[in-house]
Amino acid sequence: MNSPTPAADFQASTGSDADSQPKGRAIVTFGRGWHSLAVARSLAAKGIEVISADVYGLTPGALSKHTTDSFTYPDPSEEPEQFLDVLESEIRQRRPEDGVPYVLQPVQQETYLISKHRERFKGLIDLALPDNDLLDRVRDKGELAAMASEIGLNVPTTWRFDETPTPEQLARVDVPAIIKIPRGAGGVGMVRVDRHDELATAYEQIYEKHGTLPLIQEIVEGEDICVTAICDQGRVHALMTYRNRHKAASSAPGSVRETIAAPAAEQATETLLSELGWHGVAQLDFMWDGESEPWLIEINPRLFGGVFQTVASGIDFPWILFCLASGLPLPKPVQPELGVRTETPVVGFLSILREMLADDENSTLFDELSSAWRSSRMVSSLGGISAGMNAFLSQTAEILNPTERWERIQELFDENEDNISQLMFTSDPTASLGLLYPLAIFLKHGRIDEELLHGSSPVDDEASLEKVEEEVGRS
Repeated sequence: MNSPTPAADFQASTGSDADSQPKGRAIVTFGRGWHSLAVARSLAAKGIEVISADVYGLTPGALSKHTTDSFTYPDPSEEPEQFLDVLESEIRQRRPEDGVPYVLQPVQQETYLISKHRERFKGLIDLALPDNDLLDRVRDKGELAAMASEIGLNVPTTWRFDETPTPEQLARVDVPAIIKIPRGAGGVGMVRVDRHDELATAYEQIYEKHGTLPLIQEIVEGEDICVTAICDQGRVHALMTYRNRHKAASSAPGSVRETIAAPAAEQATETLLSELGWHGVAQLDFMWDGESEPWLIEINPRLFGGVFQTVASGIDFPWILFCLASGLPLPKPVQPELGVRTETPVVGFLSILREMLADDENSTLFDELSSAWRSSRMVSSLGGISAGMNAFLSQTAEILNPTERWERIQELFDENEDNISQLMFTSDPTASLGLLYPLAIFLKHGRIDEELLHGSSPVDDEASLEKVEEEVGRS
Protein backbone atom coordinates (compact mmCIF):
# COMPACT_ATOMS: atom_id res chain seq x y z
CA MET A 1 0.00 0.00 0.00
CA ASN A 2 1.10 3.61 -0.57
CA SER A 3 2.15 5.88 2.25
CA PRO A 4 -0.44 8.41 3.42
CA THR A 5 -0.11 12.17 3.46
CA PRO A 6 1.69 13.09 6.72
CA ALA A 7 -0.53 14.96 9.16
CA ALA A 8 1.98 17.79 9.39
CA ASP A 9 1.59 18.44 5.67
CA PHE A 10 -2.21 18.30 5.71
CA GLN A 11 -2.90 22.03 5.35
CA ALA A 12 -0.45 22.32 2.47
CA SER A 13 -1.90 19.27 0.73
CA THR A 14 -5.47 20.59 0.61
CA GLY A 15 -5.18 22.66 -2.52
CA SER A 16 -1.80 21.79 -4.00
CA ASP A 17 -2.49 19.39 -6.88
CA ALA A 18 -5.73 20.60 -8.41
CA ASP A 19 -4.23 21.22 -11.85
CA SER A 20 -3.09 17.62 -12.28
CA GLN A 21 -6.41 16.02 -11.36
CA PRO A 22 -9.61 15.39 -13.33
CA LYS A 23 -12.07 18.26 -13.19
CA GLY A 24 -15.65 17.96 -12.02
CA ARG A 25 -18.45 19.56 -10.06
CA ALA A 26 -20.08 18.59 -6.77
CA ILE A 27 -23.05 19.77 -4.75
CA VAL A 28 -22.49 19.28 -1.01
CA THR A 29 -25.51 19.63 1.28
CA PHE A 30 -25.72 20.71 4.94
CA GLY A 31 -23.19 23.50 4.53
CA ARG A 32 -23.42 24.38 8.23
CA GLY A 33 -21.55 21.21 9.15
CA TRP A 34 -17.81 21.37 9.69
CA HIS A 35 -17.66 17.94 8.06
CA SER A 36 -19.30 19.48 4.97
CA LEU A 37 -16.50 22.04 4.95
CA ALA A 38 -13.98 19.20 5.08
CA VAL A 39 -15.66 17.65 2.03
CA ALA A 40 -15.47 20.96 0.16
CA ARG A 41 -11.79 21.43 0.96
CA SER A 42 -10.94 17.91 -0.11
CA LEU A 43 -12.74 18.10 -3.43
CA ALA A 44 -11.48 21.60 -4.22
CA ALA A 45 -7.92 20.32 -3.77
CA LYS A 46 -8.65 17.87 -6.61
CA GLY A 47 -9.85 20.57 -8.98
CA ILE A 48 -13.56 20.00 -8.33
CA GLU A 49 -15.95 22.94 -8.32
CA VAL A 50 -17.88 22.70 -5.06
CA ILE A 51 -21.34 24.18 -4.56
CA SER A 52 -22.53 24.37 -0.96
CA ALA A 53 -26.20 24.15 0.01
CA ASP A 54 -28.16 24.46 3.23
CA VAL A 55 -31.34 25.85 4.74
CA TYR A 56 -29.36 28.97 5.69
CA GLY A 57 -26.81 31.04 3.85
CA LEU A 58 -24.53 31.78 6.81
CA THR A 59 -22.59 28.51 6.89
CA PRO A 60 -18.92 27.54 6.84
CA GLY A 61 -19.47 25.89 3.47
CA ALA A 62 -21.03 28.91 1.83
CA LEU A 63 -18.38 31.27 3.24
CA SER A 64 -15.38 29.07 2.41
CA LYS A 65 -12.91 30.00 -0.30
CA HIS A 66 -13.05 26.36 -1.38
CA THR A 67 -16.61 26.65 -2.68
CA THR A 68 -17.47 28.39 -5.93
CA ASP A 69 -21.14 29.04 -5.21
CA SER A 70 -23.97 28.24 -2.81
CA PHE A 71 -27.74 28.09 -2.63
CA THR A 72 -30.42 27.57 -0.02
CA TYR A 73 -33.24 25.04 0.07
CA PRO A 74 -36.36 24.51 2.21
CA ASP A 75 -35.91 22.59 5.46
CA PRO A 76 -36.08 18.90 4.44
CA SER A 77 -37.46 17.91 7.86
CA GLU A 78 -40.36 20.37 7.54
CA GLU A 79 -40.97 20.66 3.79
CA PRO A 80 -39.64 17.50 2.12
CA GLU A 81 -41.43 17.94 -1.20
CA GLN A 82 -40.36 21.56 -1.52
CA PHE A 83 -36.81 20.56 -0.61
CA LEU A 84 -36.73 17.93 -3.36
CA ASP A 85 -38.21 20.35 -5.90
CA VAL A 86 -35.65 23.05 -5.17
CA LEU A 87 -32.76 20.58 -5.11
CA GLU A 88 -33.76 19.07 -8.45
CA SER A 89 -34.14 22.51 -9.98
CA GLU A 90 -30.73 23.63 -8.74
CA ILE A 91 -29.13 20.40 -9.97
CA ARG A 92 -30.59 20.94 -13.44
CA GLN A 93 -29.52 24.59 -13.57
CA ARG A 94 -25.97 23.86 -12.42
CA ARG A 95 -25.33 20.79 -14.54
CA PRO A 96 -22.01 21.13 -16.43
CA GLU A 97 -22.34 21.42 -20.19
CA ASP A 98 -19.07 19.67 -21.02
CA GLY A 99 -19.93 16.29 -19.51
CA VAL A 100 -17.41 16.44 -16.65
CA PRO A 101 -18.18 14.34 -13.55
CA TYR A 102 -21.12 15.78 -11.60
CA VAL A 103 -21.79 14.38 -8.12
CA LEU A 104 -24.26 15.03 -5.32
CA GLN A 105 -22.75 14.40 -1.89
CA PRO A 106 -25.49 14.60 0.75
CA VAL A 107 -24.09 14.92 4.26
CA GLN A 108 -26.73 14.87 6.98
CA GLN A 109 -30.32 13.71 7.54
CA GLU A 110 -31.32 14.85 4.04
CA THR A 111 -29.34 11.85 2.78
CA TYR A 112 -32.25 9.55 3.58
CA LEU A 113 -34.80 11.69 1.77
CA ILE A 114 -32.54 11.94 -1.28
CA SER A 115 -31.97 8.18 -1.23
CA LYS A 116 -35.69 7.48 -1.07
CA HIS A 117 -36.27 9.65 -4.14
CA ARG A 118 -33.05 8.89 -5.98
CA GLU A 119 -34.92 8.10 -9.20
CA ARG A 120 -35.68 11.83 -9.51
CA PHE A 121 -31.96 12.50 -9.88
CA LYS A 122 -31.03 9.57 -12.12
CA GLY A 123 -29.37 10.89 -15.27
CA LEU A 124 -29.05 14.36 -13.76
CA ILE A 125 -26.29 13.83 -11.21
CA ASP A 126 -24.36 10.89 -9.76
CA LEU A 127 -24.70 9.43 -6.26
CA ALA A 128 -22.93 6.70 -4.29
CA LEU A 129 -25.44 5.39 -1.76
CA PRO A 130 -26.46 1.94 -0.54
CA ASP A 131 -29.73 0.41 -1.63
CA ASN A 132 -32.52 2.45 -0.06
CA ASP A 133 -34.21 -0.50 1.69
CA LEU A 134 -30.89 -1.45 3.25
CA LEU A 135 -30.18 2.15 4.22
CA ASP A 136 -33.57 2.34 5.89
CA ARG A 137 -33.01 -0.89 7.82
CA VAL A 138 -29.56 -0.12 9.24
CA ARG A 139 -30.68 3.33 10.37
CA ASP A 140 -32.94 1.54 12.82
CA LYS A 141 -30.78 0.66 15.83
CA GLY A 142 -33.06 -2.22 16.76
CA GLU A 143 -32.97 -3.80 13.31
CA LEU A 144 -29.22 -3.28 13.09
CA ALA A 145 -28.72 -5.07 16.43
CA ALA A 146 -30.78 -8.00 15.16
CA MET A 147 -28.92 -8.22 11.83
CA ALA A 148 -25.50 -7.94 13.47
CA SER A 149 -26.38 -10.57 16.05
CA GLU A 150 -27.49 -12.99 13.32
CA ILE A 151 -24.05 -12.90 11.68
CA GLY A 152 -22.27 -13.34 14.99
CA LEU A 153 -21.22 -9.81 15.93
CA ASN A 154 -21.18 -8.62 19.54
CA VAL A 155 -24.14 -6.32 20.28
CA PRO A 156 -25.65 -5.05 23.55
CA THR A 157 -28.89 -6.64 24.74
CA THR A 158 -31.72 -4.65 23.18
CA TRP A 159 -35.35 -4.39 24.29
CA ARG A 160 -37.90 -3.22 21.73
CA PHE A 161 -41.67 -2.94 22.10
CA ASP A 162 -44.54 -2.80 19.63
CA GLU A 163 -46.55 -0.62 22.00
CA THR A 164 -45.93 1.29 25.21
CA PRO A 165 -44.35 -1.26 27.57
CA THR A 166 -46.17 -2.32 30.72
CA PRO A 167 -44.56 -2.00 34.18
CA GLU A 168 -44.04 -5.75 34.14
CA GLN A 169 -42.13 -5.54 30.84
CA LEU A 170 -39.95 -2.68 32.07
CA ALA A 171 -39.21 -4.59 35.26
CA ARG A 172 -37.41 -7.19 33.14
CA VAL A 173 -35.05 -4.58 31.69
CA ASP A 174 -31.59 -4.49 33.23
CA VAL A 175 -30.43 -1.11 34.49
CA PRO A 176 -28.46 1.02 34.04
CA ALA A 177 -29.60 1.27 30.42
CA ILE A 178 -29.86 3.70 27.54
CA ILE A 179 -33.22 4.72 26.07
CA LYS A 180 -32.89 5.65 22.38
CA ILE A 181 -35.11 6.61 19.53
CA PRO A 182 -34.49 4.00 16.80
CA ARG A 183 -33.24 6.47 14.19
CA GLY A 184 -31.66 9.20 16.26
CA ALA A 185 -28.29 10.76 15.43
CA GLY A 186 -25.66 12.71 17.34
CA GLY A 187 -27.05 11.82 20.77
CA VAL A 188 -30.52 13.16 19.92
CA GLY A 189 -33.32 11.27 21.71
CA MET A 190 -30.95 9.40 24.01
CA VAL A 191 -31.21 9.24 27.81
CA ARG A 192 -29.33 7.15 30.37
CA VAL A 193 -31.45 5.63 33.14
CA ASP A 194 -29.82 4.23 36.30
CA ARG A 195 -32.88 3.12 38.30
CA HIS A 196 -36.05 1.20 37.46
CA ASP A 197 -38.27 3.89 38.97
CA GLU A 198 -36.92 6.34 36.33
CA LEU A 199 -37.45 4.03 33.39
CA ALA A 200 -41.16 4.49 32.67
CA THR A 201 -41.08 8.29 33.00
CA ALA A 202 -38.02 8.69 30.79
CA TYR A 203 -39.44 6.31 28.18
CA GLU A 204 -42.73 8.22 28.04
CA GLN A 205 -40.98 11.60 27.77
CA ILE A 206 -38.87 10.50 24.82
CA TYR A 207 -41.89 8.95 23.14
CA GLU A 208 -43.91 12.14 23.51
CA LYS A 209 -41.10 14.36 22.26
CA HIS A 210 -40.09 12.33 19.21
CA GLY A 211 -43.34 10.56 18.33
CA THR A 212 -41.76 7.14 17.99
CA LEU A 213 -41.49 4.21 20.36
CA PRO A 214 -37.94 4.17 21.77
CA LEU A 215 -35.86 1.08 22.30
CA ILE A 216 -33.82 0.28 25.39
CA GLN A 217 -30.28 -1.01 25.26
CA GLU A 218 -27.97 -2.28 27.96
CA ILE A 219 -24.97 -0.12 28.83
CA VAL A 220 -21.66 -1.69 27.90
CA GLU A 221 -18.28 -0.53 29.12
CA GLY A 222 -15.47 0.75 26.97
CA GLU A 223 -14.17 3.62 24.92
CA ASP A 224 -16.10 5.28 22.10
CA ILE A 225 -14.40 4.34 18.82
CA CYS A 226 -15.56 4.84 15.25
CA VAL A 227 -14.59 2.62 12.32
CA THR A 228 -15.10 4.36 8.98
CA ALA A 229 -15.23 2.65 5.60
CA ILE A 230 -15.99 3.11 1.91
CA CYS A 231 -17.24 0.07 0.04
CA ASP A 232 -17.58 -0.74 -3.63
CA GLN A 233 -20.50 -3.18 -3.89
CA GLY A 234 -19.61 -4.94 -0.64
CA ARG A 235 -15.83 -4.77 -1.01
CA VAL A 236 -14.13 -2.51 1.54
CA HIS A 237 -11.84 -0.14 -0.36
CA ALA A 238 -10.84 2.25 2.45
CA LEU A 239 -10.98 1.91 6.20
CA MET A 240 -9.71 3.85 9.22
CA THR A 241 -10.55 4.07 12.93
CA TYR A 242 -10.54 6.95 15.39
CA ARG A 243 -11.45 7.49 19.03
CA ASN A 244 -13.58 10.36 20.26
CA ARG A 245 -12.07 12.37 23.08
CA HIS A 246 -14.59 14.56 24.90
CA LYS A 247 -13.03 17.59 26.52
CA ALA A 248 -16.16 18.64 28.38
CA ALA A 249 -19.30 16.81 29.50
CA SER A 250 -19.33 13.18 28.45
CA SER A 251 -22.60 13.73 26.63
CA ALA A 252 -21.18 16.57 24.55
CA PRO A 253 -20.18 16.09 20.91
CA GLY A 254 -16.62 14.85 20.46
CA SER A 255 -14.26 17.82 20.12
CA VAL A 256 -10.99 15.88 19.65
CA ARG A 257 -10.43 12.76 17.55
CA GLU A 258 -7.37 10.51 17.32
CA THR A 259 -6.58 7.87 14.70
CA ILE A 260 -5.96 4.43 16.20
CA ALA A 261 -5.75 0.77 15.22
CA ALA A 262 -8.57 -1.50 16.40
CA PRO A 263 -8.23 -4.77 14.45
CA ALA A 264 -11.19 -6.56 16.08
CA ALA A 265 -13.59 -3.69 15.40
CA GLU A 266 -12.23 -3.27 11.88
CA GLN A 267 -12.72 -6.95 11.16
CA ALA A 268 -16.29 -6.77 12.49
CA THR A 269 -16.87 -3.78 10.19
CA GLU A 270 -15.60 -5.64 7.13
CA THR A 271 -17.70 -8.68 8.03
CA LEU A 272 -20.91 -6.68 8.39
CA LEU A 273 -20.48 -4.46 5.33
CA SER A 274 -19.46 -7.39 3.16
CA GLU A 275 -22.48 -9.38 4.33
CA LEU A 276 -24.76 -6.44 3.54
CA GLY A 277 -23.23 -5.80 0.12
CA TRP A 278 -22.65 -2.20 1.18
CA HIS A 279 -21.99 0.52 -1.40
CA GLY A 280 -20.75 3.94 -0.35
CA VAL A 281 -19.63 5.31 2.98
CA ALA A 282 -20.40 4.11 6.50
CA GLN A 283 -19.25 4.79 10.04
CA LEU A 284 -19.73 2.10 12.68
CA ASP A 285 -19.71 3.06 16.36
CA PHE A 286 -18.26 0.60 18.86
CA MET A 287 -17.62 0.50 22.58
CA TRP A 288 -14.29 -1.16 23.26
CA ASP A 289 -12.15 -1.71 26.37
CA GLY A 290 -9.05 -2.38 24.30
CA GLU A 291 -8.97 -6.09 25.05
CA SER A 292 -12.38 -7.79 24.83
CA GLU A 293 -14.51 -8.16 21.73
CA PRO A 294 -15.87 -4.72 20.76
CA TRP A 295 -19.59 -4.00 21.07
CA LEU A 296 -21.31 -2.69 17.94
CA ILE A 297 -23.57 0.20 18.94
CA GLU A 298 -24.85 1.69 15.69
CA ILE A 299 -24.05 2.50 12.09
CA ASN A 300 -24.04 5.93 10.50
CA PRO A 301 -24.82 5.17 6.84
CA ARG A 302 -23.79 8.54 5.42
CA LEU A 303 -20.98 11.08 5.59
CA PHE A 304 -20.05 11.50 9.22
CA GLY A 305 -18.71 14.14 11.60
CA GLY A 306 -15.21 12.64 11.60
CA VAL A 307 -14.67 12.84 7.84
CA PHE A 308 -12.05 15.53 8.45
CA GLN A 309 -10.15 12.99 10.55
CA THR A 310 -9.93 10.58 7.62
CA VAL A 311 -8.42 13.21 5.33
CA ALA A 312 -5.94 14.36 7.96
CA SER A 313 -4.90 10.74 8.47
CA GLY A 314 -4.10 10.28 4.80
CA ILE A 315 -7.30 8.66 3.49
CA ASP A 316 -9.31 11.14 1.48
CA PHE A 317 -12.85 9.83 1.96
CA PRO A 318 -14.63 12.68 0.09
CA TRP A 319 -12.44 12.20 -2.99
CA ILE A 320 -12.81 8.40 -2.94
CA LEU A 321 -16.58 8.82 -2.64
CA PHE A 322 -16.61 11.28 -5.54
CA CYS A 323 -14.71 8.77 -7.69
CA LEU A 324 -17.02 5.95 -6.64
CA ALA A 325 -20.11 7.96 -7.57
CA SER A 326 -18.80 9.29 -10.88
CA GLY A 327 -17.10 6.14 -12.13
CA LEU A 328 -13.57 7.59 -12.00
CA PRO A 329 -10.79 5.12 -11.07
CA LEU A 330 -10.60 4.69 -7.32
CA PRO A 331 -7.38 5.88 -5.65
CA LYS A 332 -5.02 3.14 -4.54
CA PRO A 333 -5.75 1.96 -0.98
CA VAL A 334 -3.45 3.34 1.73
CA GLN A 335 -3.00 2.74 5.42
CA PRO A 336 -3.99 5.61 7.75
CA GLU A 337 -1.36 7.43 9.76
CA LEU A 338 -1.90 6.46 13.39
CA GLY A 339 -1.80 9.00 16.21
CA VAL A 340 -3.15 11.92 14.16
CA ARG A 341 -5.34 14.18 16.28
CA THR A 342 -7.80 16.74 15.00
CA GLU A 343 -10.04 19.13 16.86
CA THR A 344 -13.15 21.22 16.48
CA PRO A 345 -12.44 24.01 19.01
CA VAL A 346 -15.90 25.57 18.88
CA VAL A 347 -17.51 22.31 20.07
CA GLY A 348 -15.26 22.03 23.08
CA PHE A 349 -15.58 25.76 23.78
CA LEU A 350 -19.37 25.70 23.75
CA SER A 351 -19.45 22.47 25.73
CA ILE A 352 -17.44 24.08 28.52
CA LEU A 353 -19.66 27.16 28.43
CA ARG A 354 -22.67 24.89 28.78
CA GLU A 355 -21.16 23.27 31.85
CA MET A 356 -20.42 26.68 33.31
CA LEU A 357 -23.98 27.80 32.78
CA ALA A 358 -25.21 24.73 34.63
CA ASP A 359 -22.81 25.44 37.52
CA ASP A 360 -23.37 29.21 37.69
CA GLU A 361 -25.11 29.74 41.03
CA ASN A 362 -25.84 33.42 40.40
CA SER A 363 -27.20 32.80 36.89
CA THR A 364 -25.27 35.80 35.57
CA LEU A 365 -23.00 34.15 33.03
CA PHE A 366 -25.61 33.68 30.34
CA ASP A 367 -26.78 37.31 30.65
CA GLU A 368 -23.20 38.53 30.39
CA LEU A 369 -22.47 36.41 27.34
CA SER A 370 -25.72 37.50 25.68
CA SER A 371 -24.83 41.13 26.31
CA ALA A 372 -21.40 40.55 24.76
CA TRP A 373 -23.07 38.97 21.73
CA ARG A 374 -25.38 41.94 21.25
CA SER A 375 -22.45 44.32 21.59
CA SER A 376 -20.39 42.39 19.06
CA ARG A 377 -23.25 42.57 16.56
CA MET A 378 -23.17 46.35 16.86
CA VAL A 379 -19.43 46.29 16.21
CA SER A 380 -20.07 44.07 13.18
CA SER A 381 -22.51 46.54 11.70
CA LEU A 382 -19.94 49.33 11.99
CA GLY A 383 -16.58 47.69 11.47
CA GLY A 384 -17.28 44.41 9.75
CA ILE A 385 -18.02 40.86 10.84
CA SER A 386 -14.40 40.01 11.70
CA ALA A 387 -14.19 42.98 14.05
CA GLY A 388 -17.43 41.81 15.64
CA MET A 389 -16.06 38.31 16.20
CA ASN A 390 -12.89 39.71 17.78
CA ALA A 391 -14.98 41.91 20.03
CA PHE A 392 -17.09 38.98 21.17
CA LEU A 393 -14.08 36.78 21.94
CA SER A 394 -12.34 39.62 23.78
CA GLN A 395 -15.41 40.33 25.93
CA THR A 396 -15.84 36.61 26.57
CA ALA A 397 -12.30 36.43 27.94
CA GLU A 398 -13.04 39.32 30.29
CA ILE A 399 -16.29 37.69 31.46
CA LEU A 400 -14.59 34.39 32.21
CA ASN A 401 -11.34 35.82 33.59
CA PRO A 402 -12.40 36.80 37.16
CA THR A 403 -12.69 33.15 38.19
CA GLU A 404 -11.19 29.83 37.21
CA ARG A 405 -13.49 29.84 34.15
CA TRP A 406 -10.92 31.24 31.74
CA GLU A 407 -8.35 28.74 32.91
CA ARG A 408 -10.66 25.92 31.81
CA ILE A 409 -11.06 27.49 28.37
CA GLN A 410 -7.31 28.09 28.09
CA GLU A 411 -6.64 24.50 29.13
CA LEU A 412 -8.80 23.25 26.27
CA PHE A 413 -6.79 25.16 23.68
CA ASP A 414 -3.40 24.44 25.32
CA GLU A 415 -4.06 20.68 25.32
CA ASN A 416 -5.03 20.84 21.66
CA GLU A 417 -2.12 23.05 20.60
CA ASP A 418 -0.54 20.37 18.41
CA ASN A 419 -3.80 19.14 16.92
CA ILE A 420 -4.91 19.87 13.38
CA SER A 421 -7.73 22.37 13.59
CA GLN A 422 -10.84 21.64 11.59
CA LEU A 423 -11.47 25.40 11.31
CA MET A 424 -8.12 26.37 9.77
CA PHE A 425 -8.55 30.09 10.49
CA THR A 426 -5.42 31.14 8.58
CA SER A 427 -5.90 29.14 5.38
CA ASP A 428 -9.66 29.71 5.05
CA PRO A 429 -10.57 32.68 7.27
CA THR A 430 -14.00 33.43 5.82
CA ALA A 431 -15.23 29.92 6.60
CA SER A 432 -14.47 30.61 10.26
CA LEU A 433 -17.33 33.11 10.22
CA GLY A 434 -19.56 30.05 10.24
CA LEU A 435 -18.85 30.07 13.99
CA LEU A 436 -21.65 32.61 14.18
CA TYR A 437 -24.21 29.90 13.50
CA PRO A 438 -23.49 27.72 16.57
CA LEU A 439 -22.88 30.84 18.67
CA ALA A 440 -26.29 32.21 17.73
CA ILE A 441 -27.91 28.87 18.51
CA PHE A 442 -26.07 28.64 21.84
CA LEU A 443 -27.03 32.14 22.95
CA LYS A 444 -30.61 31.56 21.89
CA HIS A 445 -31.05 28.28 23.80
CA GLY A 446 -28.43 28.56 26.56
CA ARG A 447 -27.00 25.20 25.53
CA ILE A 448 -25.55 23.33 22.60
CA ASP A 449 -28.68 22.08 20.90
CA GLU A 450 -27.57 18.86 19.22
CA GLU A 451 -30.86 18.53 17.36
CA LEU A 452 -30.33 21.89 15.67
CA LEU A 453 -26.63 21.47 14.98
CA HIS A 454 -27.16 17.95 13.57
CA GLY A 455 -30.08 19.05 11.42
CA SER A 456 -32.59 16.66 12.97
CA SER A 457 -35.03 19.43 13.88
CA PRO A 458 -35.85 22.81 12.29
CA VAL A 459 -34.16 25.98 13.49
CA ASP A 460 -36.68 28.10 15.38
CA ASP A 461 -34.53 31.23 15.45
CA GLU A 462 -34.85 32.14 11.80
CA ALA A 463 -35.32 35.86 12.35
CA SER A 464 -32.17 36.37 14.41
CA LEU A 465 -30.07 34.18 12.11
CA GLU A 466 -31.29 36.15 9.11
CA LYS A 467 -30.15 39.34 10.84
CA VAL A 468 -26.70 37.88 11.34
CA GLU A 469 -26.64 36.87 7.69
CA GLU A 470 -27.51 40.43 6.73
CA GLU A 471 -24.60 41.68 8.82
CA VAL A 472 -22.23 39.29 7.04
CA GLY A 473 -23.54 40.53 3.71
CA ARG A 474 -22.97 44.17 4.65
CA SER A 475 -19.41 43.43 5.76
